[in-house]
Amino acid sequence: MHLKKNANQTLINFLNSHKPNSWLLKKASQMPLKKALIHREQSYSFLQLALLVQGYANYWHKRLADKPTTVALLGNNSLEYVLTILALFELGIKVQFLNPRLTSREIVFQLNDAGCEHVICTKNVWQDLSVNFKIYKALDLLEISQLPIQQIFDYGYRSENIASIMYTSGTTGHPKGVGQCFKHHKASALATKKSLALTSEDCWLCVLPLYHIGGLAIILRMLICGCSVYLVEKFQAEQIQTLISTKQVTLASVVTKMLQDLAELLPTAIYPANFKTYLLGGGPVAKDLLLKYQKFGVAVMQSYGMTETCSQICALPAQDALSKLGSAGRPLEGVCLKINAPQKDGIGEIWLKGSSIISNYLGQKKTTDWLKTGDLGYLDQDGFLYLVSRQSELIISGGENIYPTEIEHLLQRLPQIKQVAVVGQKDPTWGQVPVAFLTLKTSVTKIEILDYLTSRLAKYKFPKAFFVVKKMPMTASNKIQKYRFLTDEKGSLVEYEL
Repeated sequence: MHLKKNANQTLINFLNSHKPNSWLLKKASQMPLKKALIHREQSYSFLQLALLVQGYANYWHKRLADKPTTVALLGNNSLEYVLTILALFELGIKVQFLNPRLTSREIVFQLNDAGCEHVICTKNVWQDLSVNFKIYKALDLLEISQLPIQQIFDYGYRSENIASIMYTSGTTGHPKGVGQCFKHHKASALATKKSLALTSEDCWLCVLPLYHIGGLAIILRMLICGCSVYLVEKFQAEQIQTLISTKQVTLASVVTKMLQDLAELLPTAIYPANFKTYLLGGGPVAKDLLLKYQKFGVAVMQSYGMTETCSQICALPAQDALSKLGSAGRPLEGVCLKINAPQKDGIGEIWLKGSSIISNYLGQKKTTDWLKTGDLGYLDQDGFLYLVSRQSELIISGGENIYPTEIEHLLQRLPQIKQVAVVGQKDPTWGQVPVAFLTLKTSVTKIEILDYLTSRLAKYKFPKAFFVVKKMPMTASNKIQKYRFLTDEKGSLVEYEL
């Protein structure tokens, strides 16, 4: 990108005369020519990125005349999306991240709940929300690159200030606002840096949605740790594999569905020595899939985290992958974890506290230092965490606890089954019984499934019904929305019953 001489000099003069608070401006001062962001094969140094962002910050400073404290952002992964985030950060404006897959009604609820009246839409997403909100269109890259820099903005990145607002993904159907402060993001990035031995020479592939914490966290690691980010707009297994094979990326964050698709390429895939690992989040993964990656010598680091923890707070090191197969690992630096009220089997609710973890939801007062996750799990004798299920998904049938994840892992091993979700259905005799919803690769019968389960699962855990669906209802972070099966009174999701 061509640097405008006057804009470049304005920024250099500022950096020479000020000690910036901005994480981006600090990197532009410390390593101006270091590659920061790569998008569509075009790379931008920290200095080039800072120039684009400052020009855009000047634009929004004038455009947002009534000086809002919170601005929402609606869009999908793009360079313009990243530049908008960073420009708002420099202005000291909280960014509310909106999922473009939500309905207008759901988006309006989140905006009203957060008290936000201003929405910026990128060109790949446009939505007419209502007359109650001020809607702006983001500029494209060419327009941004031509913006003048009249003053340098460095109002953001204050430790205690909220940087980002995200709403929980809604797997239970009740999203809550999460205000993530800059201190939370910084603590998360530094803990990840230590866990993965992250250096400025690393390049992190970002294909997860930026409106999800797994995607945004990668951008913030770039600003804090000085690594490069390769931004990809849409997941395509072949493209990801090419970027890895040509040594362009050293780490990649993925969710289970992505890992499954990439596994199809393993027999012919090339993984250079500089590729460190896939960082896996977004829910449980079948052990068979992990074993397949180990067979081909490809590292997969399982992790556990959520919106409320600013990404991962537990991770399983590669050296423990075999001996602790199925574990989410140990807590990262600065994280305290305990199992509250464990049962005889050691399973209880996971409670967390630490420097990267929020203390309360938007509109709620802080009541305790601990975040009650609603997830069930246990710690083994070495302190490794094993996830069992969401507490809200626990099925109690005739007094017996049934964990859907156990059943799902078994059913996913059947070659005919692509995806599976097990939920508890009300039953007059047992209180609840498990039922399974499936997407299929090839046809399968109920008898075949039950025969497979017979020697592998206690009979009281058998799903009482199997329903085939065309497509699983998913969140933006590729988690199955199980509550949709419980509220689907007309059966619009189900094709047929086995």
